[in-house]
Parts: sequence; structure tokens; C-alpha cells
Amino acid sequence: FINTAVGDERVIVDPAPGTTRDCIEIASTVAGKSVLLIDSAGIRRPRSVQHYLEELSVIRAIKAIGSVDVAVMLVDAVDGMVQQDERIAGMVLHRGRGLVIGLNKWDRMRKVRLEEYMRSIYALGEYLNFVPAVPLSALTGWNVGELFKAAFAVSEALGARISTSRLNRFLSDIVAKHPPPRSGGRPVRIYYVAQTGMNPPAFSFVANRPDAVTENWRRYAAAQLRQAFGFNGVPLKLRFRPKKRTSHP
Repeated sequence: FINTAVGDERVIVDPAPGTTRDCIEIASTVAGKSVLLIDSAGIRRPRSVQHYLEELSVIRAIKAIGSVDVAVMLVDAVDGMVQQDERIAGMVLHRGRGLVIGLNKWDRMRKVRLEEYMRSIYALGEYLNFVPAVPLSALTGWNVGELFKAAFAVSEALGARISTSRLNRFLSDIVAKHPPPRSGGRPVRIYYVAQTGMNPPAFSFVANRPDAVTENWRRYAAAQLRQAFGFNGVPLKLRFRPKKRTSHP
């Protein structure tokens, strides 16, 4: 994939697992943008790791996740995604990094529709349904450019700043469609929301009873944020806090 992307044989390619042991950094220009690509070792299931050197390679690969803006998880489309891939995706998002899935060897999937294939991916974990997945062929270069477009979009979304006025119009809309459920017979009200961080984007919601906001409503709010502001492939941090009391002298 990297050799095709940079147009040069920069890394060794071999069908045997464990060829890449150290993380290799390659500075290049892709689609007119300067990028630093990091080629890491593949992370196989723990029971498949049989040698100490490969175990060290996996540790280095996991450590490298923390140093990137966007991780591209290449999946062999023929073999399909497995639970280990889902765990790696969760690891990337948990560390606050952007994620794009590359479905490699798609040129060998002639009779498979992408929509059907994606349903099998989303079945592995509900959070995967907001991660962009791009079919490609690293061998021929087909659609590699589209994957970088997706990665650049995720990178921009990581650093996006949404104005408070837009966020509160958004909040009014989603509460009107699906208000937080009552708790103990008492209403749960969300007063306003503001963005409090970037890389990854963080949002603070002010509520009368923040502890009573259900996990389902939190997931609903996150999904609506992604849909409204294009946060695909981006982990979001949502915090619900009480309204500050005004002290009187």
C-alpha cells in the first residue's frame, strides 16, 4: 500500500507474516499534501503470535497508534474483518485517533456488493458504522487515492471547530426529535452545549440532572453530531455537567 502510494519501493513486501518488525516512517507528498506515513507490523490474534520478535513488533505497532493523527487499518477483503480487527479499531478510537478502514484486494471480490460487505463489518461493533471504509487494491493502485481523500477528511474533522450558536440550534433539533427520557418521574433537561476541545472533538452538555442522562441518549447525541457535522471516523468526547450555580453576596 505504501509503495503504491509513494510510487517507490520504500518498504519490503513479502506474503509471509512478520516481515515488518519495526515501525518505518516515510515522508512523502500525496495528492499535493505533505504526509508522514508510518508502516507498522500487522497485529495478529494473540494465539497466532508465536515468536518473541513478533510480540515486540506488535507492542511497537500498538505504541505507534498513539503518535498518528489518522490510522488506516488495512483489511484483507478476501479474508474479511474478524473480531481482532474490531478490537484494533476500538483501540485506535479509544486513543482519540481518527480511523479509516482500507478493504484491500477488492479486485478479487467481483461478485460481492460493497453494501452487503459493509453490513458484515458493522455487525462486529456498532461504533464501526461511522468509520469510512474504502475498497482498494494496493497491488494495482486502484482507489488508493480515494482512501487518502477519506483520511484527509477525517484529519480535518479531528480539528474542526463548531460554533456555539450552531451547536445549540443542533441541540434544539435533536431534543425536539428525541428528548432525554425521564428519570424517577422527573424530566431531564439539556440546556445548552459547547465545544470544549479538538483532536479529538470534545463537547460539554449542560443539564439539570447530568447523571440521569442515559447511555442510549448519549449515543444518540454522538450519532447526531457525526451526521450533522461530518465527524465520520472521528471519536467524540461528550461530557454532561450540571449548570453552575450563581452565588449571591
